[in-house]
Amino acid sequence: METVIGKTKIEIIKSNILTLSADAIVNPANARLIDQPGDMAFGGLHLSVITQMGQKGQDELWLMKQRLHGGIMAETQALVSSAGSMQNYKYVIHAVGPIWYDTVPEFEEECRMKLATCYRNILAEAAKRKDIKTINFPSISTGHFNFPIEQAAPIVTQVMKEMLPQYDFDTIRFALFSQAVDAYTKELAKM
Repeated sequence: METVIGKTKIEIIKSNILTLSADAIVNPANARLIDQPGDMAFGGLHLSVITQMGQKGQDELWLMKQRLHGGIMAETQALVSSAGSMQNYKYVIHAVGPIWYDTVPEFEEECRMKLATCYRNILAEAAKRKDIKTINFPSISTGHFNFPIEQAAPIVTQVMKEMLPQYDFDTIRFALFSQAVDAYTKELAKM
């Protein structure tokens, strides 16, 4: 599925994001970012991105982590680093999405707002780098952080609709797995 928002082409595809190419990949980061050079105490896509960044990229993350308050990324925060040893990306945009607690209904609306803020922060940080024109996104928070895909998709597409006209990106690509592709395609078709 493809569409255009402002000057930006939006693509939704079923694919492994690590096998694609773009100026930047969004890493659904853990708040700790990285514990120490070489420590891989994480999982999911985050672990795969950090591993593919190699030692040079991991060393850069360690230095970034030391500049963070308490060594922790804030929820919804986005940081840009080089892609280290990744051949198919120049930058990694590390972003911490909200954790969904389905047993605590009073936090659901707050989680929705935080997810929107997270995507806004990713776009704003990427826009500061004039050489980031193409970005590959996973579905933030819908994996290990348990955010329901059916609720994430309308939030994400609304943020793109609101924010992209003010930026100068060429292509935003969502590289997703099948259930997410269906949910995002359905929402994008409404635009």
